[in-house]
Amino acid sequence: MIENVSQSTLDTAGAGADSIARLFYVMVFGGVAIWVIVVGLSIYAIVRPGKHNERATRFLVIGGGALFPTIVLTALLSYGLAMLPELQRPAPQGSQVIEVAGVMWW
Repeated sequence: MIENVSQSTLDTAGAGADSIARLFYVMVFGGVAIWVIVVGLSIYAIVRPGKHNERATRFLVIGGGALFPTIVLTALLSYGLAMLPELQRPAPQGSQVIEVAGVMWW
């Protein structure tokens, strides 16, 4: 009898996979935050046509359109790079070795 096993890309099976899944969720959150801010600023500019206060406009464009995404993306990059040493650590002695050969049209 075949067991009813959930096969999901988001189900993790190991310490490295847990770290990568956590990185995925953090990056999705960061991407959504940037998207919400940039789209919100775009909607604000479309909904309120006409003359805007120059100082407020400069703040929104520089702060929300350039500075905020730069800070968030830098934080995401730093978070991801901090995981690399742990993820690239060699397997323990005596671990199972799997060899894969990929040959096109074989």
